[in-house]
Amino acid sequence: MVGRHQPSLKKASAIVSLASVALAGLADASAQTPPPPPSVPPSVLIESIRDYREAYLAQVFSVFRIYSGPDQILTAEDIERARNIAAAAARANVMQEFFAADLNDDGRVTHEELAAVNRKRPGVSPFEVVGAHDDGVITLEEANAAARAGPAQARDYGVGAMLVRLLDLDPNKDGKLTADELEAQARAAFALYDKDGDGTLSATEMRALATARTADMRERAAEEQMASCKLPPAGAADTIFHVRSYEAGALSDVTVAGQDGVTETSELNIEAGDTPLYIVASSYTAMIWRVTGHVERVSRIVVSSPAGAGAVGLPKEKVTSIRSPGCLRYQSAAVASGSQQLAALGKALGKQVDAIIDAYTLPKAMIPSDGVAPRDLKPGRKAALRSTVAFSAGGLENVDAATYRSFMRFNPSGLIRIDPADVVSNGKAQRYDILPQEAGLLQLLMSGSLQTPRPGLYTIDKPIARFPAGLAGAHQVRFVLAEGVPRPAGNPGHSTLARADGSVFTPEELRLPEVIKE
Repeated sequence: MVGRHQPSLKKASAIVSLASVALAGLADASAQTPPPPPSVPPSVLIESIRDYREAYLAQVFSVFRIYSGPDQILTAEDIERARNIAAAAARANVMQEFFAADLNDDGRVTHEELAAVNRKRPGVSPFEVVGAHDDGVITLEEANAAARAGPAQARDYGVGAMLVRLLDLDPNKDGKLTADELEAQARAAFALYDKDGDGTLSATEMRALATARTADMRERAAEEQMASCKLPPAGAADTIFHVRSYEAGALSDVTVAGQDGVTETSELNIEAGDTPLYIVASSYTAMIWRVTGHVERVSRIVVSSPAGAGAVGLPKEKVTSIRSPGCLRYQSAAVASGSQQLAALGKALGKQVDAIIDAYTLPKAMIPSDGVAPRDLKPGRKAALRSTVAFSAGGLENVDAATYRSFMRFNPSGLIRIDPADVVSNGKAQRYDILPQEAGLLQLLMSGSLQTPRPGLYTIDKPIARFPAGLAGAHQVRFVLAEGVPRPAGNPGHSTLARADGSVFTPEELRLPEVIKE
């Protein structure tokens, strides 16, 4: 019996749906002289604006009048009560669905009973979300547990979230929002777009409002996305530096992106100074940031990349590593989305970003002694802050001129050797079995496993552990597998692999790597 075991959230999802709360109310018709209109209205006001003032005020007040209590003053206590009401409604809805599906009134809901009440969705089994360990029965006890566990999210969304945003409008920050305070701000927001003051928005005024709403939605999306990063707060004395790049132009011999991912490395050199630094370093490519110089100034570094990120040169407790497709995505400050990301970062940290270093390719950045760089720093400016790094062969030899030229062209700073034990990352830092891209081709040429009869063509004459990572796009080449040599493991990217008889491996064959046994 499932009822004798701890109920699973998967089961809960088979019967949970949140109750909706109907909102209605009348706006106070009293008016007062509005204060000077703000340059940009708060989001909670701009998203409710309608084409005429009275409808807008009614919309703004609909939630406020219901939940602000008998005194019509919104407080944190009112919001907590509204959240509890939403959670209770969600619990009631769960139990209602359970009892509606308990067709024989035995306190148990079977697969067949759920299917019978879900006939409006033919072909969709309500048990598709239930794990294979379940017995196909939901008991009253399990439904009750699901009802108590599921509505937790209802407290943070819907009307509760709306009321929090309304209370944020409190102009004197006394923890109370009165109807007069709300009306004054709502009228000021409407007046900002009602240029002729006639109480209605013309087509031209509505277009201006639509533009403002779009910008507001993007700003809110950037803030929500940044909030999902869960960044540690900055210290009161910290100077915040945001360093962002697409790539580094230097390969690492250690990967934080797995054996089939390309990891690069960039240096952050800290000059002497008294200012503590909070550094946010983000990149598109997987990156290991090497922090050098006066590292004692760094109070925190956050490293982020959708492919993987790590840092060396700092103790583990000072490093936060984030790997998320939506967090701190590479966006140049020269575009609107990049500026919105910068503003959202400041809000998430609780402190304005002091300076940025923004470059597509960033082999090295200097953090100056005074701790502050120009906020409008753009690629190509302030070269002292964006230093070049001398090319490092990293032990690779020029055994083939064409391959070596490509290695230098794609990696102007070369190959940097790193001790994986020194890397702090949320992923596994490990030495490459075979170096990525042209560095790996050179490595295999040096070992005699590859031969290159002409540029772009490589014969695999001896067994190799795997294809070099990153052989896609401009890095793609053609491999020919000698007779009797097993197909390497790994991902060849866009590169092709042919047999000695000239036949080419199909994409399906390339997706089935043979593991080389030592």
